[in-house]
Amino acid sequence: MAEPVTAAMLGARIRQFRIELGMTQTELAERGGLSHSALSKIESGQLSPTFQTLLRIVQGLGVDMSRLLAASGPSVKRMRRAVTRRGQGQRHETGPYVYETLADELVNKRMIPLVAEIKAGSIETFGPVIAHPGEEVLYVLSGEIELHTEGYAPVQLQVGDCAYFDSTMRHACISISEVNARVLWVSTPD
Repeated sequence: MAEPVTAAMLGARIRQFRIELGMTQTELAERGGLSHSALSKIESGQLSPTFQTLLRIVQGLGVDMSRLLAASGPSVKRMRRAVTRRGQGQRHETGPYVYETLADELVNKRMIPLVAEIKAGSIETFGPVIAHPGEEVLYVLSGEIELHTEGYAPVQLQVGDCAYFDSTMRHACISISEVNARVLWVSTPD
């Protein structure tokens, strides 16, 4: 069972975040709408903040509440690793693609890695061109593709070629080789 967070531990985390962000106590107090003395007492563990006060502090820091309340501070090294063996990812088929997701056991990933087989052979057979929040990078593993992105002319990519693009632009990949092309595709979550 996890150890409960004490006022001293919470105060130390707030202080650590503030210092790493290069803020003085006065700056954070002003940003959060708190008195300097109250913030000083919270950071030293002499005062336990209410939930409303914590909301003001995270707003002043510009961080998410979950980061402040996490068991580790902002500069603690993350220790996560996942290995997906060839062909062992979850397969998902859509009209133009067959995806194999990678590192499925990790939650709250900052990026979504997958291998995609590009089935669509033309922009007409692709279906509706998509856009969504985030950014993407793709790297051609086999075959040849044509990347369509809003605002740019289509570009052909061969094995070893890479493209990075803003996902908010409508985009589509089609295979222009005799067999379905395969790409390593990494995107940021929505």
